Amino acid sequence: MIDAIVFAITIVLPNLALMWLGFFMQRRGEASQTFIDQASSFVFNYCLPCLLFFSVVDSDVDYSKQITLIVAGILVTFILFIGAEIYAKYFVSKPADQGVFVQGIFRSNMAIIGLATVANAYGERGLSIGAVYMGVVTILFISYCYHSQPCVQKCG
Repeated sequence: MIDAIVFAITIVLPNLALMWLGFFMQRRGEASQTFIDQASSFVFNYCLPCLLFFSVVDSDVDYSKQITLIVAGILVTFILFIGAEIYAKYFVSKPADQGVFVQGIFRSNMAIIGLATVANAYGERGLSIGAVYMGVVTILFISYCYHSQPCVQKCG
């Protein structure tokens, strides 16, 4: 049992340490909001797509065996989306905030936190499987973002 706890800590601790470092730097004024916005844009628009591409290209994983994972991801994404839409309709008062709320729920932080956790737990092989999963599910995220006016205003 103690081995499982140590294993879980070694997987999650690096991610938590980086989040804490970012929070600490922002509180001390060492990372301005402009820097954070620029770094986030750089990571999402350039670094993450490169990571996903090279993880898939350099891998020897048989992706046809991952169809169950991909289908489960698509189903869960739709369930989260529908649940968030229903919740937002009744509990988020401003219509402009409803799209942002729904996007925040069903998109989560899978690309950043999820892939980092998978890489820590399963190494390169897990990262390449996660990259394919992320690529497929991202299509759902993009299709929602282009059909939600509040999201289009926020995402650009």
